[in-house]
Amino acid sequence: MPIKGNIVFSAWENSGFWAVDISNPHQPKAVGHFVPPVFRRVNSDAGHADDVFVHENGLVFASSSDPGGGFWIMRHTPGTKGTVEWTADNKNVTVKYEKRPEN
Repeated sequence: MPIKGNIVFSAWENSGFWAVDISNPHQPKAVGHFVPPVFRRVNSDAGHADDVFVHENGLVFASSSDPGGGFWIMRHTPGTKGTVEWTADNKNVTVKYEKRPEN
């Protein structure tokens, strides 16, 4: 599993890609996740996550073997929440994100 600082990045099949803070190994804490959107032409209720790699520059490269799942390039950005959806023509995705309020 790729590790960047105290964050472990992992792929969990239909539960998506997860970022887990392991700074306290006795209490790991989920700090981010992304479940690929379901491809509209596939009869499925969840996206799929297979492999994940984190570059030293912080980009997270992730793959999904589902039809239409493809290859995702992301950046773990604490304090944000987003959604990703396929466009009606199944050719592109739309990405929306917003800052989360500070706790």
